[in-house]
Amino acid sequence: MEKVSRRLKRVASLLQHLVGEILEQEINDPRLAMTTITSVKVSSDLRHAAVYVSIFGDDSEREKTMQALEQVRPKVAALLGERVGMRYTPRICFRRDKGAERSYRVMEIIDRLNRGEKGG
Repeated sequence: MEKVSRRLKRVASLLQHLVGEILEQEINDPRLAMTTITSVKVSSDLRHAAVYVSIFGDDSEREKTMQALEQVRPKVAALLGERVGMRYTPRICFRRDKGAERSYRVMEIIDRLNRGEKGG
C-alpha cells in the first residue's frame, strides 16, 4: 500500500510541476497571470487528476480565471500528454484551492488590524 501511495504522490508532484510549467510558458492568457498550482490529487488508477489552483484577486477575477482554465484545459491536456511518459494521460480538472484563499484573507485581516484599520 505504501508503494502505491508513494507512486501517486510522485505522479501528482510531476503533474503539478508540468501543468504549472505549461500554464506559465505555453499558454498566453493574461487571465491566468495570478494563478498558482497549489496541489494535484490523482485517482488510484491514474486516469484522473484534480489540479488545485490558488487565484489572486476578487471573486470576479477568480471566476474569469476559472473560465479561462476551463477553456485552455484541452490544450493543457494535449501538452501534458506529450510530456508525461505514462500509458494514459490523466484527465485533468481544475478546482479552486479555497484554503489558500482563506489563508490570504486571514493575512489581509491581520495586516489591517496591525495598521489599526477597521473592516473585514
